[in-house]
Amino acid sequence: MRVENTETIYDNDMTPDQALNVKKKTVKVLYIFEFKITNADKNKSNDALRQIIKKDYGFSHKDDYYKIYGVGLCFSTKEKNIMNTNIKPTLLYENGLKKIS
Repeated sequence: MRVENTETIYDNDMTPDQALNVKKKTVKVLYIFEFKITNADKNKSNDALRQIIKKDYGFSHKDDYYKIYGVGLCFSTKEKNIMNTNIKPTLLYENGLKKIS
């Protein structure tokens, strides 16, 4: 599953007369989600994230987005809910460059 978003970044440049020039631009950000389902108490969200990284799901999109994040999630059929409560996106690509291997 892919989710697009925009992010505002600020670029601080010094002009020749040493005045601070702050540029604001909006960039495209992509979140790639991988879902695992388990009927046991084992949280497989790390397995889902490892699959995103191993199969390099972000590679084909690296030139179209400023940042690409991967998110692994695990649903429990027993609890009927998401198992991991601390969901932190992992930066995969930034400005076309791979950040994790």
